[in-house]
Amino acid sequence: MEKVSTKTIENSLKNSLLFKNVSEEEINRIVDANSAGLKSFRKGEYIMQAGSRIESVRVILSGTVIVSRLSADGAESVYHRLEKGQIIGWETIGKSGVDSRFNYVADSNTELFAINSSSFKDPYIIGEGTSNQILNNIISMTSHENLRQYRKLRILSMNSIRKKVMIYLYYEYEKNGSAEFDIPYNRESLAAFLSVNRSALSRELGIMESEGLLKTKGRHFILLNEEAFRAVN
Repeated sequence: MEKVSTKTIENSLKNSLLFKNVSEEEINRIVDANSAGLKSFRKGEYIMQAGSRIESVRVILSGTVIVSRLSADGAESVYHRLEKGQIIGWETIGKSGVDSRFNYVADSNTELFAINSSSFKDPYIIGEGTSNQILNNIISMTSHENLRQYRKLRILSMNSIRKKVMIYLYYEYEKNGSAEFDIPYNRESLAAFLSVNRSALSRELGIMESEGLLKTKGRHFILLNEEAFRAVN
């Protein structure tokens, strides 16, 4: 993987939710204080495993990351998929001794920038005004995370594969503002996210396609009967 420039790191931080409305000068100071923070991971490589201590906040500069956990029976459940600009470990800000509840695996070749958690407590690195702005951003991120968790729980509470699929795809429809969109998961990851069998999922999607509800190829979907999806939601 090509080495990421300092300017790319600064721009990625500036465009992330955690550093929204933080000045370029403050971001430069954070990057300078964490000059060894650039980390590279190959597709399929663990970034962090459940139970390990979180020592830093990591901003995704490029690539994608699958967040998952193992259930009591050993089955993997996909919790989320993180993309460029999103954050790993932001819950450690203002805390210490936090262990990860999830596995984080590179879903593609991925570059991260790690910021030592102690940087957020150092007034020489992050001033009071910036600290308050970051706190406001964390509150906003927490709100988004709570909404996402509610949606995931609602999907898992459904008693059929079709209802799980229709609720999830309708969320994507609302997010994209279009009946045609790409989802972030391949079939295997989507099955894990919905907590269903992959073969059963593919079979149900085939039936829904034959009924004229949707068209799909890989990660690409077209909802042909928006009212049917809206009715389930």
